[in-house]
Amino acid sequence: MAGDHPRPAPRRHGAHPADRRRHQPRAVRILPRPPPGPTPTAGEIRAACTGLDIVTLAEATCRLEFHDIAAVVHFLRKVIWTVPDFTVEKYRPRLKAMHDHITTHGSFISHSRRVLVEARKPG
Repeated sequence: MAGDHPRPAPRRHGAHPADRRRHQPRAVRILPRPPPGPTPTAGEIRAACTGLDIVTLAEATCRLEFHDIAAVVHFLRKVIWTVPDFTVEKYRPRLKAMHDHITTHGSFISHSRRVLVEARKPG
């Protein structure tokens, strides 16, 4: 049927998918962690936009789930700010570890936090 999407892989070992990232070996974590220091709060963002009218201020936590290593490589090549120095050659051992993790657990899950600010000059 048009518009149907494949069903996600079944959960294994009864673990919730979001718990998998915390228990992965260090070699599997090639997607970078957030930069050190706190992520700005809505209040801090508003203060930084002093003198501007904030039209939109939205926060989101995005869940990324990869079911094969080709999807990871494609993502890292297209979203270049995720791992700026990414090449398959440079990250081959980590990609192999991630492939093994996906084969064993069905997927690799990562999370990122995004903040959208739309502001305009008054008037």
